[in-house]
Amino acid sequence: MKNLIMNNIGLKLIALLLAIITWFYIVVELQKGAIEERDVFQRLLPYRMVSKQVPVKLDLVGEPPKGFVIDKENLTINPSACIVVGPKSLLEKLTAVNTQPVDISKTTKTLSKDISVISPIKGMLLKDRFVKITIPIIKTKD
Repeated sequence: MKNLIMNNIGLKLIALLLAIITWFYIVVELQKGAIEERDVFQRLLPYRMVSKQVPVKLDLVGEPPKGFVIDKENLTINPSACIVVGPKSLLEKLTAVNTQPVDISKTTKTLSKDISVISPIKGMLLKDRFVKITIPIIKTKD
């Protein structure tokens, strides 16, 4: 047992010293990160960051093929509203956020999918980045 502990004692001491130095380095880096985060938040505070709930608007591109229409009464967006966080001066003017464009020009049946919501202004944060849409396409009675 004594040989196991005393064997290569120099390498073991060097490994212990390196472990201690690494630990101190990590502690110092974590403290720097906390200071930098605090500085970022202090720079944002003058802009009076607030949150606001706004409706999500579906950005449809095109029309269904001839003989088909959108059943607008059953069109769903879930969630139908999104919480946006940003400077108060910009959020006061914001009335809605849009989804990525959805092309329905070749769609002949109900379309259901998850789609991303577009941040209206760079620097604004969205609580819900994706919404589930259902676009019912029905055949006309012509």
